[in-house]
Amino acid sequence: MRMHRSLGVVAFLAAAPAHADVTAHFVAGGGSARMTIAVNDRGDSRITQGDEVSLLTVGGADYVLGTDRFGTFVARKEDFVAVQAEAARAARGPDQPVPQADGDSAQWTVRPVQGGSETVGGRTGIVWTLRDSQGRPDLLGSIYVVSTDADLAPVGRVSARWMAEAMAAAEHRGDMDLDGHDAGVRAIYALGTVIRQGGDFALESVDTNPIPASEFALPSAPLSRAQLAARLHGPAPH
Repeated sequence: MRMHRSLGVVAFLAAAPAHADVTAHFVAGGGSARMTIAVNDRGDSRITQGDEVSLLTVGGADYVLGTDRFGTFVARKEDFVAVQAEAARAARGPDQPVPQADGDSAQWTVRPVQGGSETVGGRTGIVWTLRDSQGRPDLLGSIYVVSTDADLAPVGRVSARWMAEAMAAAEHRGDMDLDGHDAGVRAIYALGTVIRQGGDFALESVDTNPIPASEFALPSAPLSRAQLAARLHGPAPH
């Protein structure tokens, strides 16, 4: 499950206890991109992927910050998901079914299986894979390395929440019927902080420097749903 699917998306986690500011820096896409997850002592968070998109949570409200040829825009997460889902349905057409997983459907009911340990970005974690009832690897074949370091826990909660959001959004858009696979991924993310997910991303470093309040400030008012749809996909046909 690639992190870029993370745009979009699910059930909110309970408020976490107070902690110091923490920022985790990841390499993504085999080292061709960067991703950061920053969490302040109030539990506000910001996930930044490259220069185009950030996922921002402030006071329990979720926003998508995007950049296009017109500049930066802000959207409420639920509006972003709804607009993308509608665009996907329109592109697919009324008679086109939702894509289904290839292969043996039994492989999509999977559970985490523990392996050895691995050090990533100076942190040691446990290696996990997803296996079906017959012990076969899941269709994606990803390896997850999970740290239980307490100082990384805020990062783990944020990444788990947004991964669940991303999978829910993918199904809502009709990109893929995840069947039982999403439950297996959520189970791994609930174990701690994922510091490596296959070749998708890997922890590079962690710092606990104070995060400027500006990192959690909206650069502009959120667009309405209609404004967002026009911004992303052009005016609706008449």
